[in-house]
Amino acid sequence: PKQLWISEDNAVKLSEKLENKYISCLHDYDAFDMAKEYDGKGSPIGGESDEIAIQHFAYRFVNSATRITHITLDPDKKFSKIQEDIFATFSQGRISILDLASGTGGHVLSLLTTIIELRKNRLIPTLPIHIYILAADISPKALEIYEKLLDEIRLYLIEFGIIIYFDKMIWD
Repeated sequence: PKQLWISEDNAVKLSEKLENKYISCLHDYDAFDMAKEYDGKGSPIGGESDEIAIQHFAYRFVNSATRITHITLDPDKKFSKIQEDIFATFSQGRISILDLASGTGGHVLSLLTTIIELRKNRLIPTLPIHIYILAADISPKALEIYEKLLDEIRLYLIEFGIIIYFDKMIWD
C-alpha cells in the first residue's frame, strides 16, 4: 500500500500512526534531537541502562521497524514464503508472540501497524485476531517504552479487529 511505500526512493516507511507515536515518544524521553542528529555511524546495541535504551530507541527503532515492514510487503520478491506465512498467521484467530530481546518493540509494533494497513486496503482478511505478546529484554526502560507505544496505538489496533494482550519480563 502507498501508505507504507515511498516509490521515488524505492523504500518502505513506518505507518503514519506509528511514526507519529514514535516522534511523540522521542519528545517524551527528550530524545528527539538525538534521533534527528544521528549520523548513522556506530550504533548502540542496547543494554541495561536507561541512557543506552533511550539512545538505542532514538537511533535504531525506525531501522528495526522498517525491516519487518520490508519483509512483510516483500517488494523485491525475496521473502514470498515468509510473506505468505505472515498473511496466513495474521488473518484470524489467536496468536502468541514471544518477543525476545524485544528492545522497544520496533519489530512487533511495525508488524501490527503494517497488518492494519493491509487490512485497510483489503489485502488480507479483516476477521478479529487476538494477539498475546510476551516481551522480554534486559532493559526495564526499553520495555517501558515498548509498553508506552503499544498503549498509544491500542485503540487503533482494536478499531481494526486486533486485540492485544501484553506482558513483559526482564530477561538476559
